[in-house]
Amino acid sequence: MSIESIIYWAAITYDTSSPLAFNTKSLLSSGLLGWESESSWRLVKSCTDIFHSQTEEWRLRGVIATEENANRIFAAASAWKLRVWKVAAVLKEALREGHEDDTVHRAYTSAVDAIKQFNVTYRPLLMACEYRLQFLCQHTKLRWCESSPLTAFFQDHFSQVIGLTLPVQDQLMLHYHLCILIMIDAIETARRTDILDQWIITRSEAEGSTMNCLVFGLSNNFTIPQRRGEDILVTVPLVAIDPYPHHVVAAVRLLWLGMERDYESGNLDLFTSENLQSILLQTLDLLPQTSKSVRNAKEQARLSVMYRDNFCPEL
Repeated sequence: MSIESIIYWAAITYDTSSPLAFNTKSLLSSGLLGWESESSWRLVKSCTDIFHSQTEEWRLRGVIATEENANRIFAAASAWKLRVWKVAAVLKEALREGHEDDTVHRAYTSAVDAIKQFNVTYRPLLMACEYRLQFLCQHTKLRWCESSPLTAFFQDHFSQVIGLTLPVQDQLMLHYHLCILIMIDAIETARRTDILDQWIITRSEAEGSTMNCLVFGLSNNFTIPQRRGEDILVTVPLVAIDPYPHHVVAAVRLLWLGMERDYESGNLDLFTSENLQSILLQTLDLLPQTSKSVRNAKEQARLSVMYRDNFCPEL
């Protein structure tokens, strides 16, 4: 892949993330009308079709999650995850701008199809990798949470330029499930109960998977070599070096809302809610404390009914 292509796809990634997280307009790609005909998204679809065909034997008979196989799976899945981001942003746009039901239904169908494709092509392979995750190196573990086909390039080139080895990745598992939660939150905000009722199980699975990603990021460390020529090593939890802390904050916020919902309905007991709160608060403590979004998330935790009832330790 040429440097021009890498820069282009990096820009597409950021350009797709912004409408999803902040409701902005995409600048490099069409929105609700016309995005499917663009060459970038057709290329992602074609690459997924090719990968699906090439890995059919893995899904039928299983796959040994070596470093090479795992990284290949993570890179391919992260490309499709970007398309899931896009369809989620498109659905949010359709709901936010009050388009007619036919338009909303078309966007909704695209989102459902993208998630189904991920589940069919990538989920079985990702589960196989998860079974062997603790046997893989720290870079591969990082890519499990934070995977991108651009990873190797950025690590190699930034290391040469600034003398540091940095984990510059685009999250895979956390971002995929967070995307689903953001999309469902938009559906709920729009009061489209006719659509929301079809996502109850999907929301439950996404909340559980997102929480598991945060637990993994807290319990697994990454050792970062300092500048060349120095022997000092810094070891930190994976979540502390997340290149997208605002997305982690969004995950914490949506998980907290889900916990409040279950706690108030009696589906979450006191001990479990205290444990989950502790995980979310530990996550926030590892993010940049100068961030306004982090401070706001902590303040919202203090105001939470669940937080007050459970006598959680002071932040």
